[in-house]
Amino acid sequence: MTPDVCEVLSACAREWVDVDHPVRVAAVEATLDLDTHRFTEEAVAFAINRSMDTLRDVDVLRSWCRQLKGLGNGRRLAVLNPGHIPLVELQDLVAAVLAGFTWRGTVSSRSPWLLPSFLDELLHTFGGSSCMDAAVASVEDVLQEADLLIASGSDETMDIISGKAADAGIPRERCWLRGHRFSVAVLDGAESSDELVAASEDMLLHEGLGCRSAAIVFVPEDQSPDALLEALAVFRGTFPVHPKTSGALVMQKGFLAALDQPHAWGDGPSFLLSCGEAEEQGPGHIRWVPYGHPEEVSSWISGHRERLQSVYVREERLDTWSERCGMQVEQLGSAQRPPLSWCPDGMSHKEFFQEHF
Repeated sequence: MTPDVCEVLSACAREWVDVDHPVRVAAVEATLDLDTHRFTEEAVAFAINRSMDTLRDVDVLRSWCRQLKGLGNGRRLAVLNPGHIPLVELQDLVAAVLAGFTWRGTVSSRSPWLLPSFLDELLHTFGGSSCMDAAVASVEDVLQEADLLIASGSDETMDIISGKAADAGIPRERCWLRGHRFSVAVLDGAESSDELVAASEDMLLHEGLGCRSAAIVFVPEDQSPDALLEALAVFRGTFPVHPKTSGALVMQKGFLAALDQPHAWGDGPSFLLSCGEAEEQGPGHIRWVPYGHPEEVSSWISGHRERLQSVYVREERLDTWSERCGMQVEQLGSAQRPPLSWCPDGMSHKEFFQEHF
């Protein structure tokens, strides 16, 4: 009997939820031994637990499967993965499996163990069934005979990948190239302490890397930063800063002091909060941007829509800010807790697969 794809994915996820699962333990230890990333033990555990909590829900998998089933039709999907966040590659893999693609993907030198270890266990559970054809390979092998391509990374990397795809005979319209984006949070001064800690997670988890992390926080011009600074410190008590981030923040802190630019920081420094223009900073460095009227923020968001991934606000203001921005906004604390079927760059996997069916 052919294994049920959703049942197998759920079964593997239930194994990986266990922090003592031998395959997970080995993959995590090998990952944390590397010096090519900014992963901390706490952040890796969070990423795995969050991903597996979502995957082990068979109803969620079946719901997404109903949207994607048959769109792969045995075609070959190439995926070039970024690896800047633990298991960030998982969504594209699951989408490919549910849609029925042959999946060929790369792994980044920053995270070469987590996804391949989970994939190996997944394939073992399938027992070599034709239900799932997936393998990790080099960029050249991944692109060979690919029908569709998904790639994520910097804009410069996407330019390079676009050229490689063309050389491999993959038309540009069959490529989903996801370049650099970032997210922002908008506070209105009525946030509770819990909501500010949730916002801190949006800003600092995974050192603020990734398109869903909030790099900029807009705040009313009469609001003191003290409450947010306290929340950021509380968050860092649970998710300590990576040494590479702390080292870089020392230099940025000195630079801001030399410019006499207003800024504050956590011990270490474990984070940096600077006041200035609405511009992205480095990992662990959040830009505090005061506003006088909400229209200032909505206008800025409209002008930067192509570079924005998400906007986060407190739950009671979701409808208000969605209307102001003309886009769906998300609740504080959801940056690293998206649903399995969330839409990178505003496009769903179903839309991309269906467009080229």
